[in-house]
Amino acid sequence: MTSLNTSPFERFFLIEVDTYIRAELKELIILISEKWSRISKREITPFWPYVYIHNISNDEHKS
Repeated sequence: MTSLNTSPFERFFLIEVDTYIRAELKELIILISEKWSRISKREITPFWPYVYIHNISNDEHKS
């Protein structure tokens, strides 16, 4: 279990990229999701983070 404060609040992560490696960006999003969400059937108020990636191409949004 993580020692981070993961109380059920909405969190927004804003990431700005110029150039990036797709696999590294995916890894970052997965890490954020693992650390800052709590999704289970037992959770009374499940929550997960919002991630916005600035300067990503339209083609990447679709994939």
